[in-house]
Amino acid sequence: MGAELLKFARQELLRPWTAPRKSDCPVGQSFEASFDQINLTVIVSGRVRGSKSGRGPTLTRAIEQAARKMLLDLRFGPPITCAEMRDARIELWIQTEQARVFDLAEIDLGRDGVLLRLGSAEAYYKPSVALTSAITEAQHLLEMLALKAGLEPDDWQDGDAEIFRTRWEHCTESSTDSEGILILHRMRPVGDLKPVTREIITNALLASANRLVAVQQKEGFYLYECHAFNGRSKSGPGNLVRQAGCAYAIANASGAFGDFNLVDRFRKSAISAISFLLNAIELRWNDHAAVSHETDSNWLGLISLTLAAVQHRNIQQDFLEIRNRLRSDVLFSQRADGSLRCTATGNSLTDDGIKQDFYPGEALLALALELNDGIENLDTPLEKAFEWYRKYFQMAPKSALVAWHCAAWRLVCDYRRTINGAREYADFVFEMVDWILEFQLTPATNADSEYWGSFSPLGGKPSFSTAGYIEAIVHGYDLAVRDQLRERASRYRDAAIRGFAFLLKLQICAGMKPILVSPSVSLGGTTKSLSDGTIRCDFDQHAITAYISALQSPTFLGP
Repeated sequence: MGAELLKFARQELLRPWTAPRKSDCPVGQSFEASFDQINLTVIVSGRVRGSKSGRGPTLTRAIEQAARKMLLDLRFGPPITCAEMRDARIELWIQTEQARVFDLAEIDLGRDGVLLRLGSAEAYYKPSVALTSAITEAQHLLEMLALKAGLEPDDWQDGDAEIFRTRWEHCTESSTDSEGILILHRMRPVGDLKPVTREIITNALLASANRLVAVQQKEGFYLYECHAFNGRSKSGPGNLVRQAGCAYAIANASGAFGDFNLVDRFRKSAISAISFLLNAIELRWNDHAAVSHETDSNWLGLISLTLAAVQHRNIQQDFLEIRNRLRSDVLFSQRADGSLRCTATGNSLTDDGIKQDFYPGEALLALALELNDGIENLDTPLEKAFEWYRKYFQMAPKSALVAWHCAAWRLVCDYRRTINGAREYADFVFEMVDWILEFQLTPATNADSEYWGSFSPLGGKPSFSTAGYIEAIVHGYDLAVRDQLRERASRYRDAAIRGFAFLLKLQICAGMKPILVSPSVSLGGTTKSLSDGTIRCDFDQHAITAYISALQSPTFLGP
């Protein structure tokens, strides 16, 4: 059906330059009562050149109308030419549903289109507009839509204004000959859901790691942010702690594959990233006047994740002295009560602020890695930190604590060799995992099926943060298996499998290449959510470490 309709649409769009013929398309009759309108969009070199709607008793008649109107669409430049049509990609949208909404929360951007009507003024947006325009708030979209309708931006709030949520079927040519097609939902291939197997997770890990390496800049840092659907990107390293997290993730990826070329590729990338980070760290060590406020205010996270990266067996020989200095600085950040100071210059918990929920977990992970690598005299600092942070979590559980602390205390359990030798550490991991599982969206929570497996602890749209929670659950699963807690292990595994199924939806897959503006920087990336095509380096980092946790588990994915 989609291929025939797109072929017919291309014929109609080329009609002004071809010999007269009888219009004929053997489809569309069965859809007479199931669509309201269609939209044809022509894209050339990643840029929209025309977009027009059409109506009629059948899909073919609606396509004919839209094609005729397309020739007069001057909003995107001069009339489209025959030469452009040869290189164009055609998208077909079929509106199948329209429902008035009275609460903007009923609109799921990226899935739903929006129609605004006030008096005789009317305008609509397809679901793709929010995604390609990087709009994540319905209010912002409606302001734009009001302007499109010839109204003032705030007129959508007029008491007589009507707002409708629309649903669409979406297909596009995957090449310029209309033979190959993609059926899309949220700008992602329909039917592309994958089972959670070792092969699938390995491929997802490889795609994520390859993307980070592909966008690594000559200075050593990774492209901080880009957008999958409009190609825009942010220059500069952005947050250095997130860059350090990426170095840690890529260092780990170097140990996840048996292929020498991959090991070498990821190892060299991690070393380059670490060298970039050390330039900023050494400025602080040398009390250089050029040290930045960003380095000082994020000091603990920066040195901790850099230590975690240089500690990896494929990396550590290149940074032996640096490793000792980094470890000393992490230990120096510990206060007498066991808590860790997060900034280079602050001393109090007030100075730490929200960083206390993130950076100490990263520091404890780095120290736990060192402990397992045979570094001595770390038991006491870790024990003091354990007591403080267990109480800190129990007083006010926070989702930001879960991923890093579960990874750290699971490693301490590994060091203790047997679960009985680390009972309290394992119990704390179980406590955190059980708490975060309360926020997983499942059929039992009456959540939309598109979000099953994801987490929403703060009440917002489920996002990439699901990756961190999955990793924590896998660590809990491994401890439960080791302690022969079968029910707990089974429950954790089921939850993590559901989580991975959602996380895989966020990855920009190879099948999306025809619709991407800049596939070289997007393919393999993990987007912020299903409604937001932003790709940030730490989204990939969290996905990578989650995938690795599953692959390194002795039993999670089977043999």
